Amino acid sequence: MFRQVFGEPQGLPDPEGGTALIVSVPTAQAAQRTGRDVGDLYVPGRMVTGPDGQRLGCHGLSKF
Repeated sequence: MFRQVFGEPQGLPDPEGGTALIVSVPTAQAAQRTGRDVGDLYVPGRMVTGPDGQRLGCHGLSKF
């Protein structure tokens, strides 16, 4: 058994008024753990997949 641990996000800019960032869930979680305001972070919604299971897109964005 193993456990994956993520460190602090690197290269994530500070929040800026009027700007939204689309990031992965692990990035948003790491940002939150460091105490960063996550009000500008959005994560992909439910994935849309093709007949062969390939990812085609997502159903909108979710505010983290």
